[in-house]
Amino acid sequence: MKIKLLIISVLFTFFAVACDDSDSSKPTVEITEVEASYYDLFCGKFTTCDNAPFFNMVIGDREDCIVFMEEMSDSESGGLPDILDAVDQGKIIYDGQKAYECLVEMEALDCDTFENVEPQACRDAFTGTIALGESCSLDEECVSGFCDTGDSCPGTCTEPVLEGNECDYSSECEAGTECISGECIAFTTALTEGDTCDPDEDWCAEGYYCNSDSDECESYLAPGDDCDGYNEMECGPDGLCVEGDTSVCVEITTLVETQGEVCDHSQGIICAYYAGLSCAYDDFENMSGTCVTIPQNGDLCFISGENMTMIGCDFFGDSYCDMSNGYQEDAYCESKKAAETSCEENEECLSDWCDNGSCAPEEECK
Repeated sequence: MKIKLLIISVLFTFFAVACDDSDSSKPTVEITEVEASYYDLFCGKFTTCDNAPFFNMVIGDREDCIVFMEEMSDSESGGLPDILDAVDQGKIIYDGQKAYECLVEMEALDCDTFENVEPQACRDAFTGTIALGESCSLDEECVSGFCDTGDSCPGTCTEPVLEGNECDYSSECEAGTECISGECIAFTTALTEGDTCDPDEDWCAEGYYCNSDSDECESYLAPGDDCDGYNEMECGPDGLCVEGDTSVCVEITTLVETQGEVCDHSQGIICAYYAGLSCAYDDFENMSGTCVTIPQNGDLCFISGENMTMIGCDFFGDSYCDMSNGYQEDAYCESKKAAETSCEENEECLSDWCDNGSCAPEEECK
């Protein structure tokens, strides 16, 4: 499974079971336990399923994973915290019994299916109350299950695109389907070698990745094989595409957790981001250097001169390396820019979009 930051309704392990005195009562998941349940199941799958090398660098263990999930959910709009807020506001009705059924079914799924299938019980755990044509921010708020924010924000509750019909993106497809090659399609089984796939919705089974050139599932590349760096899983969960005159897959052999030790991507020696470390590159041909503390705003990220060194700023800290003075001067990490601020590169903007020299607004709709 190529783990993504999915918003699955309710998940597993830290759940509360509530029963009344009747023999016919069903167990429920208390709404206060939903977030913990989701993060725990996701991170349990993280330890047992294939995941992108990025996760191995950023997340050390299950506890690190839970902290990471909490921070990402708090910083991204449209996530589980926003859904729970909408429940509090009465825009979404929560069903704890369906949530319990959901977590049982989700826990039983294998890695390939877990990422791509949302059981009906999970969809029934959250029911929207907003009618067609009314204002909305989240899909889950709508009775129809689709909040169209394509033309306005807030959006409008609209009928979703049904299975088999043309689509532009997955969120407009009816529940249980994804937009694959322009058509709303339901996942049935993981794809294998030679099967046609969509790189945007990688349904290839573990051991395979979706080649963006051929649009076919292919086996993970082996260490030493040529790679293009376009697909994060092409070198497998334990590999990395090291770019150069000839880009090749390299096996990740070491995650360095101690400041001052060598990092060398050409040898698979990577600084552990979860340990607060980033590689200060001083050999750009081999992409090697020394593991240092991840620079924050105001810290050096580029050292000019004979000992030229480049260090990536904290990519979770809304900062970027300000290279506006070129390679002749040292550069420092700066806060990303708000909307309508002048820019040259996408990485300078909070929205990650520099539109004709000005930072575009962040998406307001959740």
